[in-house]
Amino acid sequence: MNAKLGEALPTLSTEELLQQAAASPAQSPPSVQIEPTAPQTLNPVPLIEGRASITTLSQQETSIIKAFIPAARQARLLLSCHAYQDALPALQRLLNDHPRSLSPLLDVLRVHYMGRNLPEFTRHLWSFHMALGQYGQQLKERLLQLGLQLGTNPALSALALCPDRLHLEVIGREYGYIPTCDPEVEKLSLIEVVSANPEQLAYQTDALSEADHYIEYGQVDMAISTLENAIMAHPEEAQYYPPCWTCMSG
Repeated sequence: MNAKLGEALPTLSTEELLQQAAASPAQSPPSVQIEPTAPQTLNPVPLIEGRASITTLSQQETSIIKAFIPAARQARLLLSCHAYQDALPALQRLLNDHPRSLSPLLDVLRVHYMGRNLPEFTRHLWSFHMALGQYGQQLKERLLQLGLQLGTNPALSALALCPDRLHLEVIGREYGYIPTCDPEVEKLSLIEVVSANPEQLAYQTDALSEADHYIEYGQVDMAISTLENAIMAHPEEAQYYPPCWTCMSG
């Protein structure tokens, strides 16, 4: 059979073949050379082409920024769009949370300088002096020069004398920058008038306004969540229930 096929039978036994294979050096596999290819450059594709003048924000755009964006980013966006007066409430909230923070304080000074509001510029320049203490003399002088470009003010003239902290407190009391602690005399009235808390009224307005914005842009789930949170915070307020039910039924 092997003769017909042309194959000769091995003359060695299996053990001898294994010993012969173990004694022969192992052949290394053929090496494969990979030629480096030049990196492919990606050509950027512009998303928008053309020229257009950047106009001021519309009232709707401003209201959306105020409703959905946190105060810090809101202030940056409005200032970058030169909406100085619209940025002022957000900056004031930042100052209320961090009275000694220099960045929003400088932005407020910038807003009042652009609006040529010398009394408020002087008030916040006094706050800037209080926050820096004995440091930042060159910056104080530059801001003082900006204030003098707006006009003259007795408090501004007092700040020009480089007062120390004790004299700064005297200036603050003299010009009303530091609230006085005079005891208030309770007025007697025949009829006690109970009014709503202004903070609570502001919260109600903000919650309803925020829900309206969500509904306007089709975010019904977010509107329901906002109204539900308002109901949980103030379950006694009846005005939250009808719009919440309307959103759920719709």
